[in-house]
Amino acid sequence: MDKTIESGARFTEDPLENARLCVEIAEARCVDCGNFHLRSVLRRIAVAPDSKIGDMDEFCAMIALALTRVRKTGQAVRVAIVGSTDTGILATLMRTSHELGGDGLVSTLVITLMDQCATPLEICKAYARNGGFELNVVQTDIRNFAGAEKFDLVLMHGVLPFFPFAVRHDYMAHITTWLSQDGALISSTHLGSKPDRTTNAKRTQLAVANLRKFANAGLGVDAKTVATLTDRLNDNPKGRENEPSVFAEPDEATDFYQSAGLNVQSAWLVHHQSDDTAKHNRKYNRRCIVMGTRAATRP
Repeated sequence: MDKTIESGARFTEDPLENARLCVEIAEARCVDCGNFHLRSVLRRIAVAPDSKIGDMDEFCAMIALALTRVRKTGQAVRVAIVGSTDTGILATLMRTSHELGGDGLVSTLVITLMDQCATPLEICKAYARNGGFELNVVQTDIRNFAGAEKFDLVLMHGVLPFFPFAVRHDYMAHITTWLSQDGALISSTHLGSKPDRTTNAKRTQLAVANLRKFANAGLGVDAKTVATLTDRLNDNPKGRENEPSVFAEPDEATDFYQSAGLNVQSAWLVHHQSDDTAKHNRKYNRRCIVMGTRAATRP
């Protein structure tokens, strides 16, 4: 077996283990997110249409482009992941880095993952331990984060809709100040109308069904925990419908990032298959992925 492939196998995700840990800690820690992480992690247990990140291939390609530019022989590559559902984006970074530069590149990564909820941080810490690499985690509202050092790469995937609409631009402008002089930021977000409450109700039903399957498989989840978490999942779950849509078209996205202090260098429009109705697909099956650097006028 190719040793490079063999050593990279440690970065494979385990959605079932993510769910096991999520169920174990969510009751105490999945608080500030309105049960978003609990619902999302449980949805990934089954072989569901939305179990894979819709723009995975394109997002990986953009990360590879950025790493090729920012990596410097023998120097650390400081990476920030802004917001996290589970291990998805972290695993994408690790796999892409390993495919691009093997263990040598992976060993240069200094990764900070931040979220306001403790649940994804704990799940990603377990993934990092199993993968044999260091991970810094910070539980914080993004607008309150001020790192001591600049980042060479900042990753955002589906985060913008969760920033409060009135201060969404302020959040983004703050994030661009984290970039080093030659650093790159990659952000992916949906275009068009967002999932409505009916769609989100279906997703909650899937999460509840998976929770019961998880318990029935004899994986250490008792009936009381199932009942408690089911109530929480059905209790007005927080989703993207709680804030206005971000962008209707790619031009709106690039204008937004530019005005927030990002010099947009690449913008890709990605069409992906949704897990919902044909009508919903027409409204919400596109993503815009941008990569940019800190504008020259930014401090």
